[in-house]
Amino acid sequence: MKKADLALLGDLAEGKNQADGNRWNLLGENTLRPFLILFTTGALTLLCSCGGDTSSSGEGSEPIVSANSTKKKAPEPSASSTDSPAMNEPKLSDVLTNLVEQCGSADEFDRIGAIMELATKEGRDHPTIQRTFLAALNDSSADVKAEAAKALPSVIGQEKSTEALIPLLKDPDTTVRKAAIEGLANTGNASAAKSIAPCLRDPQASVQLEALSALARLKNPAVISDVKPLLFDPDGTKIRAAIQTVVALDGKTETETIRGLLMDMNSDVRSSAAQALGSLDATDKKSLMALTHLLTDDLMGVRKSASESLTSLTKAEIEYFYDEADQESLKEGAKLWEDWIEKNK
Repeated sequence: MKKADLALLGDLAEGKNQADGNRWNLLGENTLRPFLILFTTGALTLLCSCGGDTSSSGEGSEPIVSANSTKKKAPEPSASSTDSPAMNEPKLSDVLTNLVEQCGSADEFDRIGAIMELATKEGRDHPTIQRTFLAALNDSSADVKAEAAKALPSVIGQEKSTEALIPLLKDPDTTVRKAAIEGLANTGNASAAKSIAPCLRDPQASVQLEALSALARLKNPAVISDVKPLLFDPDGTKIRAAIQTVVALDGKTETETIRGLLMDMNSDVRSSAAQALGSLDATDKKSLMALTHLLTDDLMGVRKSASESLTSLTKAEIEYFYDEADQESLKEGAKLWEDWIEKNK
């Protein structure tokens, strides 16, 4: 076809007034009829690509279009496109949609509140919410990151959250590191204990304590050797937490070390050590005799812990009252325990 023909066809396709009889005559009724039929069915693109003569200006020349035609835009991807992350995703409720939108708020407290509330909602495993929580791990606010980290396992599950949280153990912010440890404990993934163990050497005591708590929850005995140095820490709070973690990990291998803590200067440490020996089933004579030394301790709480462990370990019924105020009475009761141990062990 000639250029003039194509231009006319373009005008016809756009509904232009075709009163110009001369241009009709150029083509003739018989020539136009088949093309008009094609236009009626929306086949202009097919007609131009198959029948158009664009060679008159040489190979590689620009396609000829009418002055009034416009270049067609590429079609927008449909909702069912495989490239769309929302393909086949269930629709979020209005409540959840609003909370997701709040997670993008410029206000830090709005984002924190939205993350915390989303973590409690049914349907929080929706892909959109999962992506929202993962994005929150990179938030500019440490508190937003922390809230997202703690709740992440309930949103995306054990395996994915473990992978996402481990890098946060090295975050420069203490709050974020603690939250990442708590989040890993919330996964229930025992293998995560090996990633948490290095946090026992964190420069912040609060991070160390969080790590001890997490390891106690995950119950992976492979990290007992990492916990042991904290049994000798000068901070009594850390010693007590380490004792509890060793007990949770069933660390009978550390019985001797814990037995030595019965003589610690810190009364809370002495009490915790006495309770630990009872929990670790330390029925050997050395441990039992060491416990009798605490039956005359100045603090009733320490005497109580020692007495309860002795009773639990031996099942013996000895007339001893840890709440006695009289030291002589306490010594008499302690002597009864010593005699029983000598006789039965």
